[in-house]
Amino acid sequence: LSFYILDENETLGKYLKPLVWNDEFLSHHAFSQYVALLDSPDFAAQAVRRREVVSVSDFSGDRRLAKRYVEFMKEPLRSLLAVPIMHEKDVIGVLEVYNKLHDEAVSPQGYSGEDEQVLRGLSEHISLAMTKLNLIQYDALTGLLRPDPFFQKAILKLGKHGLSAEFLQA
Repeated sequence: LSFYILDENETLGKYLKPLVWNDEFLSHHAFSQYVALLDSPDFAAQAVRRREVVSVSDFSGDRRLAKRYVEFMKEPLRSLLAVPIMHEKDVIGVLEVYNKLHDEAVSPQGYSGEDEQVLRGLSEHISLAMTKLNLIQYDALTGLLRPDPFFQKAILKLGKHGLSAEFLQA
């Protein structure tokens, strides 16, 4: 699983900033290695640009197979499902899952329509949770999501619900 939020800066323009990459929570300095530029041929970026699900089970010759998927995945990529996270009518992030398993082996067919529905439901819950916990902050000038306060606010909110800040920052 990877979880990205939409961000923008003067150097990169609009991009997807990974908070979780390949099942690992990233520290602040590790984001840049896994960033997906919105104007690049990339699965996650395409999910944002088109506001639709991207499902792939054959990567041969696919130009969206970015270097980060090839060089930094724990396991070789066999299948991928990317779902945009929406807040009202705006895309605020993307959820990606990799290598669909069936009977403890990677499924050659990739992800099903049912898998897509489950991931869409999860993305809706994430959007609602971010909204309810007041974790979404937008830049007044660009109107884009400001991800920097996300971790701080999430840690504060979760800490109030019984999880220690040390545990959450580890």
